[in-house]
Amino acid sequence: MVYQKIAVAVLACFCTDPEYPCEEDRVLIIDSLQCLQALGCSELGREHLFRCNSLEAIAQCFVLHQAGQLECRSLLLSLLSSKEVISAHIDMVMPVIEFLGHEFRSRQDKVKLELCSLLLSVITVGEEVLFTKESTWLKNVAVALSDILTNKTDAVYREDALCLAAILCRDYGLDWALEVEIQGKRPGTFFVLLVYLVGAEVQVQLYQSEFSAVLSRAKLISSCFLMLEAAVTRLASVCEDQQSGCAPSTMLTPGDQLQLHTSLTETFAAIVQFLDAVRQAHAPEDLCHPLHLVTMATVRVVGAWLAEESLAVPTELYTLLPFLLAMCQEATFTTPTSVTPTSTDVLRPASDTSLVCGEGLREEGGDMMKFLLPGLHHLTADATPRKVLLKANLSQVMCKYFLAVSVSPSSPEMKGRLISCCGIFLNLMVTEPDIVKNSAFVQVALTAASLLASEGPEDIFYMMHLCLVLLMVARRQGADTFSSKDLLPSWNIVFNTLVVALKSYPPLRPRNASKPNPAKEQWSDYSELWFLSIQELTAIIEQCGWLQEVGVASGAVEQLNGLLRKLPERDQEVMPSICSFLRVLTEL
Repeated sequence: MVYQKIAVAVLACFCTDPEYPCEEDRVLIIDSLQCLQALGCSELGREHLFRCNSLEAIAQCFVLHQAGQLECRSLLLSLLSSKEVISAHIDMVMPVIEFLGHEFRSRQDKVKLELCSLLLSVITVGEEVLFTKESTWLKNVAVALSDILTNKTDAVYREDALCLAAILCRDYGLDWALEVEIQGKRPGTFFVLLVYLVGAEVQVQLYQSEFSAVLSRAKLISSCFLMLEAAVTRLASVCEDQQSGCAPSTMLTPGDQLQLHTSLTETFAAIVQFLDAVRQAHAPEDLCHPLHLVTMATVRVVGAWLAEESLAVPTELYTLLPFLLAMCQEATFTTPTSVTPTSTDVLRPASDTSLVCGEGLREEGGDMMKFLLPGLHHLTADATPRKVLLKANLSQVMCKYFLAVSVSPSSPEMKGRLISCCGIFLNLMVTEPDIVKNSAFVQVALTAASLLASEGPEDIFYMMHLCLVLLMVARRQGADTFSSKDLLPSWNIVFNTLVVALKSYPPLRPRNASKPNPAKEQWSDYSELWFLSIQELTAIIEQCGWLQEVGVASGAVEQLNGLLRKLPERDQEVMPSICSFLRVLTEL
């Protein structure tokens, strides 16, 4: 402990005296740092270094003196080795991050470039823990990144700058890049420049004739894809705001939006060309690990593009859909799609960070299908891509995926994936009714029934999707397939869900309610689901008398009659559907 205090004191002298040490004392600096490194090799030693506030002294030494810079970097990264460590010592870490950010902005020498590399390593580990509302380092980093990216810089440091920008977008969103003002230019300018540079870099790398050249820049390309994914989503949200007449949610001008769209479109063309080259050269299961990682990183960008209805999908992508689907299968599933899916089907890891077992998804790394789900929802509503996808066995893939995700549906993210699956199923069943004859859909419907029985009435949007999938499959497969006593609670929930959803119909809301229930504001979101569900259920009851008894026993007749009395006499939206349903439910 005594030696440690002496070492810290000596190092502090070196950091704070601008005239000392001189060149011949480089060895002394390095020796002092090596003492600290030795102390930092143990958990107890690292804790003592934090208690003595060594972090700040080491950071100052890194910035102010070239001597021992490598040792300082190594020691800093050793101390800030995990998010948990950073979080536990956040009061000591934040002043250091602010100091490094300030120096990163103000320096105009080689130290600026070294700081870029250091910050990239630290922020990659710390992630969102390092951000607070009072933080100023993000703005300083943005200005410094602009300096590096707009000047002729060595390729290595340019790569670090782009990777740092991408990590910041991943962890802190895009607002920091949209709001910063650099050299007197209005907010938004830096973001447009950043997306342009990222897009240009991706195009340069992906247009390489050899895959080996692409692999040599795998880290850079994957980082750039993170930013492109975020930029696509933001641009789409701006377009949707304009189409709906809402106030713009960003500081982007029409000119900015045009530049962004042009840059992203050109970059997307390079991505499509790269994927096509990979498709022609490799089968999905034969991709080598590095190339597989790069190729899978493109899936996120493609998925983000396909997910946005406001962005046109190039027809060239249609020919790649089977390959994309096959890649996601290879990364996600452990058994081929020709096998009829069951509830015990499992997913397999795509990398060391993903781990999946027979109980469902346990880690996020291996699930690549989730990135395609929103896009598949849109594509299955369009005849041309739907035919391509069905030839690629989409229905079996989606059945298997639904069953795998349904094992652990409690989190909002998992429910979101199940909703997307249901949306795809509904598109397929409405446009291709014969597809329901596949026995895999019976298992999907049974699983939907099981999920209904395990849910409360809070998430009506989620419940309505499950109800409609069950109803559409039951009607086409024959409701007697689902007449087991074990399923009676699920059918009760179907009736009750339709009643609860109807209560959010605007004319049925209490006029004197002081605080409107947020769920009641969602009628426009699930009204179409409600109409389809009540239509399907009416048709099923006409086929199967046993379901009439279930409906009456559930109390749906009394509740619907009560709601009918509250409707305006001239209502022509829901009243005809309710009357037809009640007539079938009570007259058979």
